[in-house]
Amino acid sequence: ALSVFAMDRRSPMLGEEERQRGGKEPAGSAVAGAAVAAAAAAASSAALVPDGAGQIRLQLPSDFVWDFPFTPYPIQVDFMRHLYTALEEGGLSIFESPTGTGKSLSLICGALTWLRDDDLRQEALASQTEKDEDSEQDWMSPTSCARTKSRKERLEVQRRLNLIKAKLKEASKIQDLTTLVKRRKGALVVGAKGHDRLLLEAEAALALSESVGKDEYDEFLVAEYNGSDFAASTLEEEQDDDDVQVTKILFCSRTHSQLSQFVGELKNSAFGHSTRVVTLGSRQSLCINEDVRKHATSVQQLNDKCTDLQKSKKGKDKGGGCPFHSDAASSNFRNKAFESVQNIEDLVETGKRIGSCPYYGTRKAVALAQVVAMPYNILLHKETRESCGVRLTNNIVIVDEAHNLLESIESVHSYELTKEVIGHAKAQLSAYKQKYLRRLKGENVMYINRLLNVLDSMLKLLENAGDQEQVLTFHDFVFDGKIDNINPHELLRYCERSEIARKLKGFTDKVNAESVADHREGLPRNMSALYNVQSFLSALTNSAEDGRIIISPDKKSPSKSRIKYLLLNPAEHFKQILRESRAVVVAGGTMSPVSDFLRQLISKDLQSLRISLFSCGHVIPQENLLPIVVASSPAQHPFNFSYESLHHKNNLADAQGHRTNRQLEQLGRLLVNLVRVVPDGIVVFFSSYSFEEEAHVYWSKTQILPSIEGRKRIFREPRQSSSVDKVLADYAHHIEHPQDGRTGSILFSVVGGKMSEGINFKDRLGRCVVMVGMPYANLHSAELKQKMKYLDEAHRTSSTSRGEKIIYTHNGQAKAVTLMEANLSQEFYENLCMKAVNQSIGRAIRHQGDYAAILLVDERYSQAKIQNKLPSWIAGQLVKPKDFGSGFKQLAAFFKNKSLPKLPADQ
Repeated sequence: ALSVFAMDRRSPMLGEEERQRGGKEPAGSAVAGAAVAAAAAAASSAALVPDGAGQIRLQLPSDFVWDFPFTPYPIQVDFMRHLYTALEEGGLSIFESPTGTGKSLSLICGALTWLRDDDLRQEALASQTEKDEDSEQDWMSPTSCARTKSRKERLEVQRRLNLIKAKLKEASKIQDLTTLVKRRKGALVVGAKGHDRLLLEAEAALALSESVGKDEYDEFLVAEYNGSDFAASTLEEEQDDDDVQVTKILFCSRTHSQLSQFVGELKNSAFGHSTRVVTLGSRQSLCINEDVRKHATSVQQLNDKCTDLQKSKKGKDKGGGCPFHSDAASSNFRNKAFESVQNIEDLVETGKRIGSCPYYGTRKAVALAQVVAMPYNILLHKETRESCGVRLTNNIVIVDEAHNLLESIESVHSYELTKEVIGHAKAQLSAYKQKYLRRLKGENVMYINRLLNVLDSMLKLLENAGDQEQVLTFHDFVFDGKIDNINPHELLRYCERSEIARKLKGFTDKVNAESVADHREGLPRNMSALYNVQSFLSALTNSAEDGRIIISPDKKSPSKSRIKYLLLNPAEHFKQILRESRAVVVAGGTMSPVSDFLRQLISKDLQSLRISLFSCGHVIPQENLLPIVVASSPAQHPFNFSYESLHHKNNLADAQGHRTNRQLEQLGRLLVNLVRVVPDGIVVFFSSYSFEEEAHVYWSKTQILPSIEGRKRIFREPRQSSSVDKVLADYAHHIEHPQDGRTGSILFSVVGGKMSEGINFKDRLGRCVVMVGMPYANLHSAELKQKMKYLDEAHRTSSTSRGEKIIYTHNGQAKAVTLMEANLSQEFYENLCMKAVNQSIGRAIRHQGDYAAILLVDERYSQAKIQNKLPSWIAGQLVKPKDFGSGFKQLAAFFKNKSLPKLPADQ
């Protein structure tokens, strides 16, 4: 059988062997299965073991070859072994591997090795299936082929007839096509000539109808709506289901740069020449139609213009449509994309070179790709995922940089509307209704009125909110707004099927263009107003208990008052991924603590899922890391940077009556001591921009700031993203080229800011990382309060017994997390803080030869429960000195030892 994994990249169309992927071997003798497995395993390093039930398991041999580009570290071998087993056994697997340990490469080599071996298994099963089917009727016989062709013809005819029927109803100028279809019902089961005759009659009727009473606004009128209508899309989906699919790895990460890095490493690996890879992106990233891009002022407008081109009534041969998009062009793009591993930029260049749309071309490539890379929002949002042709069944899902997966799920499914946007949507929709009122038929008027009622309701809620934020349940929202008689599911379905948002956008464009020409006032120009409302409606279709609606008035600027749907239960939106995928892997540099992760990601009906956790140490030798808890100051005062301690207890007046903040004073003295012994770069993390500002202002009024500046050039994290690169470049320059007797630079950063994630302070850029205090989130935040309240209510009302646990394995050892605990919200609050800490301190130590010190400056880091939430590679070496002096001596000795010349081994 031809190997799907190793087949020629330039010939992506699969043979029948590949069409059998995923099929089960008919029950047969274990001896026959063993023979097939042995034949397939001969060319593989994996052991194919028949299980006696007609299936074949992959067993990891002890002398496994990982196709690593160099000799892997022992922890990388362990990582890949655990990954291989996880993909074979299925379920959810959590991998924690510190940045700098080659996590991405381990994921690539481990996962693609399994995929290659799974391909051999499928070949073995397909080969056995073919033998078993030899004695049966040939499924490719002429009779069978004719039957299949006839069915496809009937589906295509029905699809086209339904489209024509909808247009005829819209025009309402001739007899309804229903009568014609009923009269010709028998034609749907006759031969090709019958199909052609019926279509010719229907298309002629359509042409006649479109020639009568044309109006320049007709194209924006929604078709007559019936909830059971619009069957054409169903037929199209049925036809799409016939697409050939291969087992694939769905790899997703949070940012474009992270995806590009993954694709680059895959390209340079041993699998780069033999793996079909495609990266999915937005139209904003992939569109090559400069005319569309030039006239689109927003992402939504770009999407709309592209969609309008695809729906153009004129054919491309008459000047309509997009010149870069056609089925043939997409197929050509797919073949070119498979010639080599390409990132987003490469795909765009390929599209420009061959004149084919990368956006639709990449989607065409999904079915035959073995690795599909995509951003979080495509995987996590069901409708987006399905529109891209991404299927979960029997495929592997790998989520990288997954430390913020819970927050990402909540973000993707939370929606916000401002009063201004709601008002714009109402004004546009009201004008639309007035324009077409006499022509709107069926249920259109009813649903447009319901939309206007919902918009009115939201405006009244915002106007009557007073000065304080309000939090509403779904039931509060619909009853207070007097829209409890409106079914959000039906209203959303109407919006999606009628495409009212797209029609309204075109109508608004047309009215405004004419208004400018006639010097009249037009409609509000927010082109995505109803799209935003439609997204908000989709949130209201969630379970009532899973979210809250927050009303936030803004008296200074009423138009900015907002209404937000806040998702509280991410498990409901992740369970389909867990249920349908063969295996799900979530990986990150710092996944600790995992208790919240498991509680919030695993829905109750999936608690029997196989769950495993693998965490590994760092590749650096122990002597290259010095993590220290700094619980007390140089003056032996306890360090405690809680809000109460910082702003109340330690604000003392000196003899001259000046205010002295003892915490900031002693922190400054600590930094003055640090710059004297730490070489090169120091990164200091504060809990917020306001805290960093407060400290900087305070030190500037004392001798602390000049003392620090005398040893190291001071840089501060900017609030504007556009300034980050320059600050980092200047920070690095003064480390590489110190001036005026300085020994490097010091950077004041913010936890959760622009430099606490995704920035690598390797080698000289980060010889010491200082975490000041514990960055607890603001308890006064309405969203945080609702999340904690939700967890407490879940604990009180859950039918889960208090002792019930989620069972998982950690590096092979059985462990458990209690599902419901009395202090669940407080545990969540602490974990939220420690995840931020772990992300920040993980910026240092990026490779085996790197070294750094990590200072945790606050007495609360001395608590065992806090230390247990640190990554194992840090917690295992954590130094807890009895006082500041002893800790500082260890720090000085650490860097002194690193500055000494290395002696030859024989000395």
